[in-house]
Amino acid sequence: GGVGPGPAVAGRPTTLVVAEEPSTGTPRARFYVDATTGALLRHDVLDARGGLVREVSFDAFLPLGDAVSPVSPQTAKTEEPTSLRVLPSGYEAPSSLGRGYRLLGRYRQPDGTIQLYYSDGIFTLSLFEQRGTIDWGSLPAGVSHDVNGIQTRGYSTATSSVAVWSDHGLIVTCVSDAAPDQVVSVVRGLTGGADGGGGVAHDVAHFLLGPFGWE
Repeated sequence: GGVGPGPAVAGRPTTLVVAEEPSTGTPRARFYVDATTGALLRHDVLDARGGLVREVSFDAFLPLGDAVSPVSPQTAKTEEPTSLRVLPSGYEAPSSLGRGYRLLGRYRQPDGTIQLYYSDGIFTLSLFEQRGTIDWGSLPAGVSHDVNGIQTRGYSTATSSVAVWSDHGLIVTCVSDAAPDQVVSVVRGLTGGADGGGGVAHDVAHFLLGPFGWE
């Protein structure tokens, strides 16, 4: 990666920090930091070729002294996730996923959903697992595909890449702020092992990459 002067964002001078893929040296993220306050004003997510996938940026910057102090919402203890040392029977938490994602935490959400929290040092990724089968009609449309008999649905938002599927009695939702190709790598490993160019891994890659123009 590298550090240097960046362009003005929201009328503020910035310092540009570039994070690169260790194995290839390809830029994967750009961070534009306010040169005076250290606030993150813009964040670019890049694909495996270094192309821009997603940009989140401030349009205006208001110093704290001129802003009304925000009121923190009240959160009941019963609404907080519980850290788990051991997962319930039937759930699995791989120690690593995709390209360098390491397991950092296991949690039980208030509704009973198990959350597995991963990071590669730049991006974060969470797997949300719960027992049952998916009521597809209750989900947003997204883009659906049959993957060797396993129906999967994908979404791309302004801030995240999402994939949902059901297998072995578990509903799995993968949510990450990384580029879609990194989510594809994780889904490949979870549904079909290493990508050998065919079978489930190939179908999942085609489903997630193709409809959103990620290839």
